[in-house]
Amino acid sequence: MQTGRMTIGVELFADHFFVEARIERAEPGEISFLLNADLALEGAASGGAAVELADEGPVRREFQPPLRAWRAPGERTELTLRYSGGAAVDVEKHGWNNGICAEMACLNFYSAYVPQELPFALAQDRLVLRRGAPWLVVKGRYDAARDEWTYGGEGFDPFNLIAYRRETMQILPGENMTVYLPSGEGREAARQMQDLYDEILRYENGRLFPHRDLPHTDAACAKPGWMPGGYLRRGLIFLGDGPLQGTEAAYTLAHETAHNWCTGAPADTWEDWLNEGTAEWAAFLFLRSRGDAAAADRILAQRRETAAGKPSLRTPDGSRVPYIHSSGAALLERAFARVGTAGMERLLRVCAELPAPKTTAAFLAALHGAGLAAAADAIESGF
Repeated sequence: MQTGRMTIGVELFADHFFVEARIERAEPGEISFLLNADLALEGAASGGAAVELADEGPVRREFQPPLRAWRAPGERTELTLRYSGGAAVDVEKHGWNNGICAEMACLNFYSAYVPQELPFALAQDRLVLRRGAPWLVVKGRYDAARDEWTYGGEGFDPFNLIAYRRETMQILPGENMTVYLPSGEGREAARQMQDLYDEILRYENGRLFPHRDLPHTDAACAKPGWMPGGYLRRGLIFLGDGPLQGTEAAYTLAHETAHNWCTGAPADTWEDWLNEGTAEWAAFLFLRSRGDAAAADRILAQRRETAAGKPSLRTPDGSRVPYIHSSGAALLERAFARVGTAGMERLLRVCAELPAPKTTAAFLAALHGAGLAAAADAIESGF
């Protein structure tokens, strides 16, 4: 596959953003891409001349709001796009955990605010946040002379932009985790999260899963009530409902940290239960390891209730089901009933060590090979 590069220039305003995107191909060819359907394309140019883009119509993708496909006809090596749009916290319009408010701005893979599905691989990528003075960017580099934040080369989702207002945000450094807050609220919860993360690392990294040299983690917290849930990127955990406390913090951080190993199955198919079900059980096992089996059982009961009466995870068309966290957790509970805590720890290691792309068939075969046939049979019987 051919390669290219993309440079994204973003200006953030109170409730919307403006983008100038430059796409470059190594060899001449057609350039096509997807963007959020409600963005306003204000112009396209190539070689200094205006380009009339072909509207290829609406597209739906897993995890994302309505998209639209565009194409720049003809053989070309570069294309510059100018467009603008909103990013209110509305998952149906703008994607999960995307938004701009007074305290912060979040733009990520779950919203196609930058061109996606290019017909070539990106060998280089770079994002520049202009008008940088009011903002502090997580994982960015600030050029004071140019008043710009830049970052890139982060692998999956390289244009994951999280920015805070300088005058209100707070930073709490820690040995393994630095916590970012949109305001001074939640500092005590943030300190507790840092302690919990240290404890999670001692359990997950080397005991539950094979040891890895993990990077220092930045925990970027939204304001409470922003949007439920969180996600993991390399060296980043995003928490959409602000800093967490107690059992919720222990469960959520353990789940997200586990995704360093609980990954590799295609996330847009029903096989994603391998990623999410094992991360759920990593969190349950962590809670049990610290003497909080009651909390683990309470959360599992909620997952079981959500999964009750739902169709099988294994869909005929390969699609991903929306209740996959709950059904994956409930499915693995069958294995837990057969093999207990020690057996579940072995089961999670087997899944973590599978080569990507991970599949259920390969997982079940590996369980048989590891002497966990009872767990494999229990899982198979649940489909």
